[in-house]
Amino acid sequence: MSSYLLPIKAAILLFPLLAAVFTLPYILVQYRRYGALLMLRVAVVYSFILYLMCAYFLTILPLPPVGEVAQYTRPIVQLRPFQFVRDFLAGSGFVPGDVHTWLPAMKASTFYQAVFNVLLVLPFGVYLHYYFDRGFWSTSLLSFLLSLSFELIQLSALFGMYPRPYRLFDVDDLLLNTIGGVIGWGITPLFCWFLPPRERLDARSYQKGRRVSYTRRLVALAVDWAGIGGCMLAGALLLRGTGLPTAVVQKPQNLALLYICAVVFYYFFFPWSSGGRTLGKLLVGIKLVGGDGQPPHLGQLALRYSLLYFVLLPAPVLAAALTGVLPNTNGPAHTALFLLCGGLIAIPILFTFHVFAGLLTGKDRLFYDELSHTYNQSTVRAPNDPPTARD
Repeated sequence: MSSYLLPIKAAILLFPLLAAVFTLPYILVQYRRYGALLMLRVAVVYSFILYLMCAYFLTILPLPPVGEVAQYTRPIVQLRPFQFVRDFLAGSGFVPGDVHTWLPAMKASTFYQAVFNVLLVLPFGVYLHYYFDRGFWSTSLLSFLLSLSFELIQLSALFGMYPRPYRLFDVDDLLLNTIGGVIGWGITPLFCWFLPPRERLDARSYQKGRRVSYTRRLVALAVDWAGIGGCMLAGALLLRGTGLPTAVVQKPQNLALLYICAVVFYYFFFPWSSGGRTLGKLLVGIKLVGGDGQPPHLGQLALRYSLLYFVLLPAPVLAAALTGVLPNTNGPAHTALFLLCGGLIAIPILFTFHVFAGLLTGKDRLFYDELSHTYNQSTVRAPNDPPTARD
């Protein structure tokens, strides 16, 4: 039993790392396709990934020492179908007509190894039937291909890491794994009767995606911040190409100028020429529109993103810079700088309360949306939704 628990523990320990790499692309795909994230769908997909990790680890772990594998002389392939039946009958003492031999035979290694190979791919068939809506023949083929990948990894000596295979390529494993996947497909209604069908999940996702949530906007914002960083980096490289020293390029005033130019290009002209879309908005399936539902004009974009990127976001940075200057001032200048610093600190605090108030009241538009008469509109449509003129 410990030989089975070790791979499962390893998969559980490594799963958060893989999930961290997988999460952002998955979120983008879900927003792009449905416009929303459903926790049930997330649970199903991530449990499927964890299952696959466990399945693969069970076929390759534990890893034996390389020196030990180099001394192996046993066969590396077994190509006789139903050899597991012969081994079971020869080594378990099973007699069909004697019920007293049945229970002891079930404790034989040849029996539980065959059962393990069936159970290994059984969840795969359940996932294929319930979530991926695969039919019988498709599930059979995919289960066989999954099993074949197990066996080929073993036959490759773990991609050449070992001098020879340390586990047997067994045609019976292909057979039993495929049977397990088919059984999983057949018993799916017994396991998933309490879960909504895939069609209902999709319908709920499309319905939820009509509203542009703060989370969806935040993901778009994160992508756009990366875009701003890329524009600033490109600008810095262009300045370096002119022969200017690094110290000149990295001066605060030059960095501020790079930031302003990047924001103007990325948030003023790019959405203006692309119908209200930035890269982040495009990836999550939203666009910015004016109060009349048409693409915003340049003045609306300038007001909206100036409030966001030239007032709200720089406020903490400017406050920190002024805090360093305050000890060197006195008199009216000190008072003015103190009040200005307090105002800059208050801006992100008030904005945080503004966002929380919007979450509590269900109000989607923030202050810069209201002032610029713009709002975010979902571009995702369900397959049965009619197209609109604003798409």
